[in-house]
Amino acid sequence: SCSKTAAGTSSSWSGRRTRAARGCVSRPSGAARAGARLFGFNRAKHAVVEAAILATRLHLIPLAEVAVEFAKLRVIVGKTGGPAEHRAMEMLETKLREAEGRR
Repeated sequence: SCSKTAAGTSSSWSGRRTRAARGCVSRPSGAARAGARLFGFNRAKHAVVEAAILATRLHLIPLAEVAVEFAKLRVIVGKTGGPAEHRAMEMLETKLREAEGRR
């Protein structure tokens, strides 16, 4: 299934022998299915993945460095994340706090 549709009309056509080119005018697009989410890059999801990678390396990277990176990633999740990303980030921050408590 797809999450977004796009439509367009051909505005010009140049069928030269060496290279063909077609001009296009796009029309407004919409969701292809009910509840379709944002199309394209999702910064919050990528930030959570990055935080998860850091969380698996707490024994390799100084915790202070991880905390600084988590603070940067938290801003991205705060601005662009939905409930799932917020929950995931909270879970990862809990892991960081637990590691800090063990040292």
